[in-house]
This record gives sequence, structure tokens and C-alpha cells, in this order.
Amino acid sequence: MAKVICTLPNASDLISGVKFVTHKLGMISEEIEDEVAEVFLSIKGYVLHGKNAAKEVAALKEGVTQTAGSEAAEKDPAADAPEQPSDAPAPVTQ
Repeated sequence: MAKVICTLPNASDLISGVKFVTHKLGMISEEIEDEVAEVFLSIKGYVLHGKNAAKEVAALKEGVTQTAGSEAAEKDPAADAPEQPSDAPAPVTQ
């Protein structure tokens, strides 16, 4: 038997038929079969309750922050520039 912690921001007290209650790291499930826990753990935002749960939640949240920052860094700045009509002369640069 296991418990999982859901760190997703809109977590409910009932997810896929499993009861969850508020926990300092998110929402924690009732005791569930290991096979059911594995299904939850296959979804980003869920971690196994245990002594390393706090570290896993912190790493998960850090990963979300890094992903958001890296997406902004990878964005092409030209994508926000207005399109030039195809018949317009090219801009003159000096």
C-alpha cells in the first residue's frame, strides 16, 4: 500500500475515485494499491509519499520554473515583429 502526493495547483479531494486531503506539499491520497500509485506516478505532478517526498516536490517545482524560463529564452524574437508586406521595399540599414 502507498500514498501519493499531488502537487498540481487545481487538485481536488477526489481524483480518479481516490480520496485526497490537504497536505503541506499539496494533496495526499488515502492508502492505495501499489499498482494504482504507479498510474498516478506516471503523471507529472505526482510523487510518492515518503522521506524523499519534499525533495522530489521541490525538484518538480524547480523543473517547472526552469522549463518556463527556457521556453522564453528559446523563443524567436522575430516572431513578435510585425510582418512586412511582400511588395514593400527592404528596410535600409546603415
